[in-house]
Amino acid sequence: MVAATPKVILDTQVRIHTIQAGKGSPLKKPIFFFHGDRDDHPPLVCFTLSRTLGSKQPFYAVDCYNYGGEIKPTTLEDLATINIQAIRTIQPEGPYHLIGFCSGAFLVYEMARQLQAQGVTVASLILISPSEVDERHIFIRKLVNLCGTIFSLNKFQQQVLFLRIGQITRYVYRKTHHADNPHLKGLSVVLARDPKLNRMFPPINTLFYDYAHAFISLGSNYTPMFQPEHISFIWASENLRYRSRWSPFENPETSTIIDGYYMDMLDKNIHELVTAIQAHLNEIDTAL
Repeated sequence: MVAATPKVILDTQVRIHTIQAGKGSPLKKPIFFFHGDRDDHPPLVCFTLSRTLGSKQPFYAVDCYNYGGEIKPTTLEDLATINIQAIRTIQPEGPYHLIGFCSGAFLVYEMARQLQAQGVTVASLILISPSEVDERHIFIRKLVNLCGTIFSLNKFQQQVLFLRIGQITRYVYRKTHHADNPHLKGLSVVLARDPKLNRMFPPINTLFYDYAHAFISLGSNYTPMFQPEHISFIWASENLRYRSRWSPFENPETSTIIDGYYMDMLDKNIHELVTAIQAHLNEIDTAL
């Protein structure tokens, strides 16, 4: 695991936005929403959800990790440790309320594992469509791990190899598909971080500015094996193929399925998502 991360690095690599600090209710524990959005700012759902929960509820949105900074975690476990350090600068002690969307769902799951192992209560853990990593990514990661064993590559070198393969694949895809292809959505945001990502073979550090793929390099090497005390799932009906990976930890009777694709939850199905999150939080409050 990583050592204690200096606060100056936490402030630049784990960006936490105060959506609302909570008015007149110092006993209310904050909600940390790991939104997983690639646009480098909190999506609309964070503001809609915080308003729905009421002005007394402290609510924080956590951006995707800035992999291009000084500290580059080589495992999802290390990434979770850094994010735990970051939220503890706001809330030093539990119980914690964690919500994760897409890649953020993977992250808060591992954070909950570490917190619970430390004897800290995670009062609510809501995973929303944890579907960033697919079987293709896992297969490539296994090949990379094999190369690591054969050629004695350390974890960082294996991570760079995984990112190189992904960069070459996406470069070819961009050159062979029209710019309005839905799979190229968000490319302008990525290129704004570092225009060299438009090359087939950019410098090593540039590879890490593609936050989504940097996360996949970690998530594809991670296997969920922990049963949290309190966990809820919200799925998109068109992305249920990812569900089997989480079936050992899910109670289908308490899960919610929202029509459409998972990215629809951030715009046209935003109110359905907010209603589902609020319902899950109410169920947890009742159980506690």
